[in-house]
Amino acid sequence: MPVAEALGGDERGQLAFDHAAVLRDALARDAASAPASGIAVRFDLPDAKALAAFDELVADVLPGFAADEPGTLQYVVNAVQGEPLARVFYEEYAEGGHAAHEARPATAAFLDRVRELVAGVRAEVLVPMGAVRR
Repeated sequence: MPVAEALGGDERGQLAFDHAAVLRDALARDAASAPASGIAVRFDLPDAKALAAFDELVADVLPGFAADEPGTLQYVVNAVQGEPLARVFYEEYAEGGHAAHEARPATAAFLDRVRELVAGVRAEVLVPMGAVRR
């Protein structure tokens, strides 16, 4: 089954994903684990044009995440080595920070535009099991 068909798409092949639902599913999957400290979200883009638009969109909204969201501790945008059409966000929030992030109109507008650009998305709630920090 084609990915667009499995995830629900329109006649142009655009995927109909719900970012909030993806995160709710990830949170529910890990509800029995220790409290989450971060979220990793992978976005796969269909082509170089969509990737350029995505990167420009991210560059536009990223400063607002820092300036307007005191509960956002880290919001790191990563390219994926060997997969030029992929981006992975690492998001870390203080208590209540993710809900505040999702409630911002700028975040909603960002996600609306992202829905038009991506070929796929995957979100994972991360639970620390060990770390080395310097």
